Amino acid sequence: RITEPSLGKIRIWGRVASLLEVGTGFHPELTGRENIYLNGAIQGMVRAEIERKFDEIVAFAEVEQFLDTPVKRYSSGMYVRLAFAVAAHLDPEILVIDEVLAVGDIQFQKKCLAKMDNVAAEGRTILLVSHNMATILSLANRCILLTSGRIVSDGKPMEVVSEYQNTYQDESFGQTDLTKVERYGTGDARFLSIHLQARGQDGARLPFPETGCDLEFEITLEAREQISSVTTALIVYDELGNRLIDANTLLKGQSVSLLAKERKTIRFLLKNVRLKRDLYTVGLWLGILNVADIDGIRYATTFKMEAVREDILYAAPFPGVYACEFSCQVLEAV
Repeated sequence: RITEPSLGKIRIWGRVASLLEVGTGFHPELTGRENIYLNGAIQGMVRAEIERKFDEIVAFAEVEQFLDTPVKRYSSGMYVRLAFAVAAHLDPEILVIDEVLAVGDIQFQKKCLAKMDNVAAEGRTILLVSHNMATILSLANRCILLTSGRIVSDGKPMEVVSEYQNTYQDESFGQTDLTKVERYGTGDARFLSIHLQARGQDGARLPFPETGCDLEFEITLEAREQISSVTTALIVYDELGNRLIDANTLLKGQSVSLLAKERKTIRFLLKNVRLKRDLYTVGLWLGILNVADIDGIRYATTFKMEAVREDILYAAPFPGVYACEFSCQVLEAV
């Protein structure tokens, strides 16, 4: 559903193509082939232009074998592939894209981003609506932050993205209050908060975690009773609950001791974290290994790891969780 504007004016110079909500501009009873002509006509293409670009559109959309199937039987991802292919091959001066690429698979997203990169390099305008910070930073040279329909910031992408993260960090990553979360243990000491920052290899703070960055966690805890020589652990899980990273004071030959009512902050720095682009959960544990659980929190905070620009646009996918650095060598037969 396309909503008419209630207020304001927009001046446009050039042909506009848009990719909005999944299915917009498509008729569910028509086939993919018929919808290419329909959607192309809606976007302003004449039939001869559509026929000239038909094979390119079909090849880009990767729906050849379903071309004569009604699109009501398409998945949302197939919808998006076909709609983007038509819009991108219209060669518009202005291309409007509203968040829909989140529906497609990762490889097609990369393909679309590469296409948008080429469109932008040709001097045409892309108006991209997105909550994906990595995509914005990789493509945009100007960024506008909207809140409740109003412009609250307009400037360089890194500056606006940083403002967005700082303003809405509780929704993305940053400080998390742990006083009311579900936990287990004796309660002789309790975790109060966890704070996450992402840093680049030069130590500079990043607006969001990205593959290969450093992750700095500051954890505050308070003792109700005196505790001596206990271990603090930070565990990173994937979405399926698999334990990926275990950082704890015991591995570094350290321990934590607190007097009653005393507070301490523990900092964990995970270096060159090459987790792939995905959502991860952080758990915390305080206790004596194999003896006592003092405080344990399975879901302390979450963070989304984004891919760096090269990974978004060019890198081949990998099915594993961790993108470790590696080398390879083809040896001659002996």
